[in-house]
Amino acid sequence: MRHPPRALPGRRVSRRALRGEEIPLLARIIAWRDVFDAMNHRSSYQNAFPVAEAVDRINQMKGKKLDPQVVEAFTRAYGEHEFDDILASRAGLGVAAAERDGR
Repeated sequence: MRHPPRALPGRRVSRRALRGEEIPLLARIIAWRDVFDAMNHRSSYQNAFPVAEAVDRINQMKGKKLDPQVVEAFTRAYGEHEFDDILASRAGLGVAAAERDGR
């Protein structure tokens, strides 16, 4: 994989590691998706978070571990209920879209 998903700071492990805006946008989006999916799926070591809590936690990672533009775009789309149908229809999500914001 030429550009594996990376956390935003792109902490340099080697001299050739990419950082910040050098990381391709698609890799930054995939990094956000990996985090969101991990929070919204039950695993052997953790229960799924309610969607609203996952959104709050992701916002806390903005600019630290996740790209601020990607997080802001997701948060805006979530706030406008653009993900409701997707969240409700995803098998194995572990959280119903109706749980968001206590509805």
